[in-house]
Amino acid sequence: MEASFFTTNDLTELNNRAVATQRNRSLTDELINILDPNGLHVVEDRFLHNDEEWRLRLLCKVNDEDAPVHVALDVSFDDFDSYARTITI
Repeated sequence: MEASFFTTNDLTELNNRAVATQRNRSLTDELINILDPNGLHVVEDRFLHNDEEWRLRLLCKVNDEDAPVHVALDVSFDDFDSYARTITI
């Protein structure tokens, strides 16, 4: 089985792109500020949204917490392909 994930730097860049392109789902500044800088953020689910982008459900690692935070983020197909990393589990 494979899982996709993002580093904190990549997730922050994807969020900046979502905000700049006025996508429906982006992360709050409050969440961005508490993301673990060394954390990995796992794609729990992804599905086609508006026939033009992926809607991602993510499990995000935040500072000083063991339990992940669940969030949604809309990203372009190209951005997902460019930023997502995959691991076999």
